[in-house]
Amino acid sequence: MEPLDLSGGVQLKILAAYEKHFERVLIPSDFDVRDGDYRTPFLMHVSPVDTVDAAYFGLTGHHLVALP
Repeated sequence: MEPLDLSGGVQLKILAAYEKHFERVLIPSDFDVRDGDYRTPFLMHVSPVDTVDAAYFGLTGHHLVALP
């Protein structure tokens, strides 16, 4: 695999997840122009999420619950 461009925060998150052999990484859905384009390693799933609840649901299949 050729070297990845490390110019943006999203690319750093993807690379860190790849180095730890994660199959999935969650990234903010809001596009930051400083991130530019990012490359996804083979067989890695990148999921944009809007909220912490959406990220939690994406990882666990359950929504966050507020405790009384």
